[in-house]
Amino acid sequence: MNKYRITLNDEQVNAVMEALNLRFRIDLCQDSDLSEILAHKNIDLNPELPEHQRIFDRYIERRNIISNIIKAIFDMTKVYWEDNNRNQRAMQCEDIWQVLRYQLYLDSPYKKELEGTTMSYKPMRISDQELPVIEKVDGD
Repeated sequence: MNKYRITLNDEQVNAVMEALNLRFRIDLCQDSDLSEILAHKNIDLNPELPEHQRIFDRYIERRNIISNIIKAIFDMTKVYWEDNNRNQRAMQCEDIWQVLRYQLYLDSPYKKELEGTTMSYKPMRISDQELPVIEKVDGD
């Protein structure tokens, strides 16, 4: 099997993590997590904002609407989700995501505060593939 090495900067690794997160949540029919991710786009939930409660209420409404749409799509496509190859691909995406997330934890200046969060858990292989290896490189 071929092996590949890719070098990503902080922004790129976060973009890859977001894509992997969305992919495996779709394939595993995790509508609540997916709804949260999609509803949070372009919404600032900072409690210090003067209109925080209105913004938060709008976010919850948006999340619920998105969740209902996603549930309807999942219900209409149940045969698709039963394809084992799709589930293996989702699990491979989750494995990669776990490795990236753990590396970000190891490199975080807030490592102490993040101890005990899911980010601090060592990756655990759930797919039929070996866990990928990630190496931090120094650079600009």
